[in-house]
Amino acid sequence: MAETTFTQLIAPGVTAAVSVSAINKHVFQVKVASIDTSVDVNIEGSLDGINYFSFKATDIQYTADGTYLIEENNIQVNFVRFRFVSELTLTAATIDVVYLGTA
Repeated sequence: MAETTFTQLIAPGVTAAVSVSAINKHVFQVKVASIDTSVDVNIEGSLDGINYFSFKATDIQYTADGTYLIEENNIQVNFVRFRFVSELTLTAATIDVVYLGTA
């Protein structure tokens, strides 16, 4: 099992990566605050810790403040991270993410 609270994202970018070898169930608790219009996010995985791919084919868009769940099952990677892709209009949103991975 792996559990991590990432550093708050206050602008588009990525969190630090977490080593998750032998884990194939990935749960991200995403808290979005101070949203102006919308934010796009995604979760990413890597086998080598250098090259990352998106778990979701399209970015996930949130249009209201709140706490959301993103879950991926049956994907085994060595590293995961969270990406704040973009924010429409102003840049006031903050995103707090907690990760829990289990085998």
